[in-house]
Amino acid sequence: MGPLKGIKVIELAQIMAGPTCGMLLADMGADVIKVEKLPGGDDTRSYSEPAVKGESAAFMILNRNKRGIAVNLKTAGGLEVVKRLLAGADVVTENYRKGTLEKLGLGYDVLQALNPRLIYCAISGYGRTGPYADKGGFDLIAQGVNLAGIAHILELEHRITQLESDNARLMSGHTPPTRTAAGRTNTNTNGEQL
Repeated sequence: MGPLKGIKVIELAQIMAGPTCGMLLADMGADVIKVEKLPGGDDTRSYSEPAVKGESAAFMILNRNKRGIAVNLKTAGGLEVVKRLLAGADVVTENYRKGTLEKLGLGYDVLQALNPRLIYCAISGYGRTGPYADKGGFDLIAQGVNLAGIAHILELEHRITQLESDNARLMSGHTPPTRTAAGRTNTNTNGEQL
């Protein structure tokens, strides 16, 4: 139940920000299908303590209320499975590095032709344009970049400390569900890249 009941979301995301987005969409009632990579699955599966019966608590929390499938996107069969899922979806969320899905044959242009109504929600650490667009974004890296700048300005060369852990990654997953839900409220519109 929830305001997004009847909305089908395909999640091509891993670690924190992308799964946070999918978690919130699922919490609002969307049918979220998480596509995990083979081999290995989502990297958060292997996070250390806390764990329950060998499964990472972070993975369980971020993937609650979702269904899941594991495929190898580097094979024709795996791509075909994902394209079939996407053909009937309302939304796709992804947080791969810029250009990764294009290389696999799942970029925005391909998916727009496959399903013109599909809302394409791309989440990245540094945005899709600009000098850092090609870099992977992780919370600790962003903290290091920001703290180094702050330390330089404040002349604190030997006093760098870590900010609150994982806040940036988790918060970057909070805005896309709202935009995604708003993009899907008018079902007569064509797909949109967010």
